[in-house]
This record gives sequence, structure tokens and C-alpha cells, in this order.
Amino acid sequence: MKTLITIISIGALLTSFIGGISIFQVISTPDSIDIDPDSADMNLGVLGNSFSIDMSFNNERGYYTFDNFTISVSIELRAKESNVNISYMDQILYQEDLAAGQDYTIALIAEEDDFSTENFLLQNNNSWYDPEVALYLNNATINETAEIQTLSYPYLLWHYDVALSIQIVSSYNLGLVDFGLSIEYIADYYQYFTQDYPTMKENIMTSYGI
Repeated sequence: MKTLITIISIGALLTSFIGGISIFQVISTPDSIDIDPDSADMNLGVLGNSFSIDMSFNNERGYYTFDNFTISVSIELRAKESNVNISYMDQILYQEDLAAGQDYTIALIAEEDDFSTENFLLQNNNSWYDPEVALYLNNATINETAEIQTLSYPYLLWHYDVALSIQIVSSYNLGLVDFGLSIEYIADYYQYFTQDYPTMKENIMTSYGI
């Protein structure tokens, strides 16, 4: 996955100077916020929608609790051949107070009910498949077998950039310091599939005599 990390807000009152120094000590440590995109497990499409990724947050060097440490995860589908962007998920997946002097492991997990699949279906003629496969299904040239269903997710990844955004917001030093961080990943098709989608589809269609 391609990665973009942006600090979206750090605001501190003058009276919280020590807290400001402390928070920079925490977030400037290379492993203080560690999210490994290679650990991501994601499935999108007709066979179900799910997402999980592990992250760690190290507040051992901090002086104060990160209050209301909130992690929101959104997934946006960005069409590679047009300017169509589709919101596919936008959920708060974690919200806790993280005390000073502690190292935390956090599992971010999204399940079927967290996704807004109707947005994709509305843009894709109420189908999980590419237009050719959808036409064969509508004409009963082929049936929606388990093998056909396996084309849904690679089709989606082949034609859309799947942008995963993780936003972290919290307050620090009794609310005197506000903190925000945005991390964006772009899913790589070949992280999930070894064969390109056109070849995959051709092989399956050939097996159906098409």
C-alpha cells in the first residue's frame, strides 16, 4: 500500500507548554504510532465486506493521558478511469482514554454492517460485477456460482483505487492540547491477487464456454 501521513491539527494553549513538549516527545518517536499496512485483511464485494488492521500506540514517554483517543476509519473507492469517488465506509472503530506510561495494541475491525455498500451498487447499475459479467448474469447465460462471485472483489480493486483513511483525534493534558493525525493508504491490487483481473475473468469465462 502507498502511505500518506498528515498531522491534521495540533493546538495548544500557552498555559500548556509542558504538555505541548510532552506530546511532541510522544508523536516524534518513530514507533509511537505504528500501523503496518501489510497486516491489513480486507474483503470487499458480493462475498462480504470486512476489514481489520492492527496498530500500536506507545504513550510510555508521555506525561498525560490521551483523553477520548478516537480512531475513525473510512474507505473511499476512487474510479481509475473517471472522477467518481464513492464513500464505502466511515466509522469510529475505537474510542478510549490512553493513560501515560503505557503501550497499547489496538485492533481495528470493521464488519459487514459498518459498510455503505449501497453507494457502490448505485453507481454500478445495482451489480457487484463488471458490465460484461452482469450482462451474462442478467441474460442467464451464466449462473451466479461461487466461482463467478470470486470476480467481484478483484473487479472492484482493478477499476477503483481503494483509499483507506485512518484519522486519530484526541485531547491531551486535561484538554489543553488537541491532537489530530490522518494516515491514508491506497490498496495495491497485487497485494491481494497475483493474476490481473482481465486474465482472471477470461479464464473463468472460458471455463463456461464464453
